[in-house]
Amino acid sequence: MAIIDDVVRKTQQAGKFVADKATDVYDLTKASYALASLENKMDALMKQIGTLTFEEKTDGAAHEEELAALFESAKVLREEIIEARMKKAALKNEIACPECGKSNDKDAAFCSSCGKKLKD
Repeated sequence: MAIIDDVVRKTQQAGKFVADKATDVYDLTKASYALASLENKMDALMKQIGTLTFEEKTDGAAHEEELAALFESAKVLREEIIEARMKKAALKNEIACPECGKSNDKDAAFCSSCGKKLKD
């Protein structure tokens, strides 16, 4: 009976391991999708800002209030993107640079992409 008990215990351990890995993959996929969604919103917002700025400069159309509102939205969205990048990096056991958003090893002191200090 000891052999059967051992097989049952190892099977349960393997099942828990697989379930944990599936949860990790799901969480990372969900974080990646959320980040991509925010980045797509930012792209659309930047396109609107560019279009209005072009119209102002070429046609003299006044869009000051609309542009100011779009700039505020972009600031908020930028912060959400930074948070989403950090969440995704944490799920990958990494750290995201608050300056450029690139993932770095969790023990890194400086960003490997832009050189910004990662830890205080």
